[in-house]
Amino acid sequence: MNSKGFTVKGALAFVEKRWGTAGTARVIAALDPESARIAGSLVLSSQWVPFRTQVALYEAVDRTFGKGDFALCWDIGRFTSEYEMNTVNLVFLRLGKLEHWFHAASRMWRRYYSEGALDVEGFGPGTGTIVTSGFDPLSRAFCIDFSGWLQRTVELSGLTRVKVEHQRCMLAGGGACAFRGTWDES
Repeated sequence: MNSKGFTVKGALAFVEKRWGTAGTARVIAALDPESARIAGSLVLSSQWVPFRTQVALYEAVDRTFGKGDFALCWDIGRFTSEYEMNTVNLVFLRLGKLEHWFHAASRMWRRYYSEGALDVEGFGPGTGTIVTSGFDPLSRAFCIDFSGWLQRTVELSGLTRVKVEHQRCMLAGGGACAFRGTWDES
């Protein structure tokens, strides 16, 4: 499985912002040789990179600066939600319905990941569920990153008191990962 280079670029931008170039060098040094080669090179946003490099980068950030609980992966997800959001998407997100934005995102999943799908389920006032399936997330690091990304994306839509719960996980034997969000619409 592959993911687009912007996933690696976003995580590296997060590290650079928090810990500077020395922190970035430490994280790259903590990677396996192939992932270090990719992360240390000029990665284009549109190029395909091995998904395992994206996940290895999240894990290396956690090993280098975290507590082993992947909490920093949540922060990476929140950061990359803003980092990746272009003006057009932000306007559509803020002016439209959140459910419609996520339906559009579900159609774009395969532009960013070579396998799998993102589906929208059960949206209603103050709640909605996103389900990812058809790929191996490899590590809780990805699931936690994705949860943080979802939380910040919902906040960027203008909603408040956003919480995201990872209700079902492929890594725990579920056929898919389900992420249920709740929020205040006032």
